[in-house]
Amino acid sequence: MESFFRYVARRSIPVAVLFMYAIAVWGQSPAVSITFPAYQYAEHVQSLGDVDFRNFSYPSLYDSGEPYQLHNGSYKDEAAGHLEVTLNHAWRFGAYALVSLDVFSAGGSSSNYGLMYLFGLKAGRPVIQQQFVYDLQANGSGAGFNGKTRSLTIKARSSDDSPHCCARHLDIATYVFQGDNFELLKSRTVPVASK
Repeated sequence: MESFFRYVARRSIPVAVLFMYAIAVWGQSPAVSITFPAYQYAEHVQSLGDVDFRNFSYPSLYDSGEPYQLHNGSYKDEAAGHLEVTLNHAWRFGAYALVSLDVFSAGGSSSNYGLMYLFGLKAGRPVIQQQFVYDLQANGSGAGFNGKTRSLTIKARSSDDSPHCCARHLDIATYVFQGDNFELLKSRTVPVASK
């Protein structure tokens, strides 16, 4: 009978290879956080075309934070440092809407995030079906949407070891709309272009 240690040693190489493959694949995923919050609003609307996204309330990036109530496409809060939220764009397609916000905060240091919400309707109420959060602190970062192909491209600062001030890489991720949300189609990492 084979000893336990020989048994484990004999099978360790395939397990280690599988583990290293999983780490490599995980390391290649784009630096975009995606959640499915299912946040439903109280007001009833006939369609998302009735929603004025420039004067609308959005959930905070922070669990304890107050919602971002935009007026004419912007929101500012000076209570705890400096927080500024700006509406970039609101795309409507079919029964859905995709809203892009920039979130800039400064205190001891600064951060600049892109925040995107995919809206749908549920029982006549707007609902956030999907949320994207990504770092905008890299030259060339941002997002765009192609309504014809229903594809979303996000260019985000990579989660590499570069200093806060000086991003070295940009993750470019393309998502396609399938069913009720966006699915990752492809991603790649490129060097940040000089300013």
